[in-house]
This record gives sequence, structure tokens and C-alpha cells, in this order.
Amino acid sequence: MGTVPARAAAPGVRHAGAPWCLISGLGTLSTVLCALGKVDVEVLVAAATAELSGLGAVPGNVQTVGFLPLPCFLPCCALIVYHGGSGTTTAVLHDGIPQLVLPSFADNYLSAQRVTDRGVGLSLDPATADASMVRTSLGRLLDEPIFAAAAREVRAEMATRPSPSAVIERLAAARTYVTRSGGRWTQSRRR
Repeated sequence: MGTVPARAAAPGVRHAGAPWCLISGLGTLSTVLCALGKVDVEVLVAAATAELSGLGAVPGNVQTVGFLPLPCFLPCCALIVYHGGSGTTTAVLHDGIPQLVLPSFADNYLSAQRVTDRGVGLSLDPATADASMVRTSLGRLLDEPIFAAAAREVRAEMATRPSPSAVIERLAAARTYVTRSGGRWTQSRRR
């Protein structure tokens, strides 16, 4: 586990000073760090020590925090650069943060497509993205208010949805049973 940066530990503080950019779950870490080293943002890298060991020195605006639960620092971030995993995508949408997705496997491509379709972020192919392309995308996400507005809109939509526990309660209340008695199948609801 990593260490929560002091600024993230203050609940409700968002975007004080240079905007924070979170990097999580990327195989293209060196390209992204090269791009972010030339952008006026504070960068948090949530990655394992093994992933960082081959990078050498990181730019001065980069802080590595190890693996931490996203809610520890997402509320302080202006944007996130990540792989597009469904769990991270959901957490980022819940916090209303613009995102740059560099999908690499499984459901990542679907998440990246939904992010761009909804207007809450951008996506680049990690096989062809270079530092200049990443920097341009990050500039758009930070400078064009349409991405932050769309992300806040999705956050508001998500806030109107029932919680997972409420959904489970509804499903449990609605469950039916099929039983066989005397050669006949009957359906009944449990109350």
C-alpha cells in the first residue's frame, strides 16, 4: 500500500494549486510521464514498485504513491490517465473527473469507447500514442470545459441511481420460487 499525499487527506479540497493528474494501471507509463513532465500539473502515479523500477528518474512534478484505494485521492484530481478497467472507469465517473484512457486489454476498449461517446474524456491507442499526442490530449482535457461539464453531468446522473444495497433489497423482495408438486410446476413469490 502507498501513502496518501497530504493534500488528498483533506476532505473536500479539489484542484488547489496546480491540478492533479492521476496515473493508474498503465503499461505505457514512460510515455505518459514524458508527456506530463512538461505540463503544469502535479502528477500522482498509483503503480507498483516493480512498474516504477525501470523508469529511472521521474519528472519533478511526479509523485509516486503506490497502490491506494481511488477514493483516497480522486476527489482532488483534475483528470486521470489510465487503462480503462471497468472498476476504475466507474469510480472516476462517480467522482465526475475527465479522463484519458489508453486501453490495452479485455473490457478496456469498451470503457474507452463509452468515455469518448459520453464526452467525459478522450482515448488514445497505447500502441501508437507518443508523448506529444498524450500532452495534446491532456491539454484539451484541462483547458476545454466541455469535458469537465460532461463528467459532472454523469456524476449527477449516477447520484440519482439506487445504491448497490438498495438494488439487492429490491431483487430479494422480487424473487420468485418455482416448485414442483404433484407433477405440476407452480411459481410463488416470497414475502
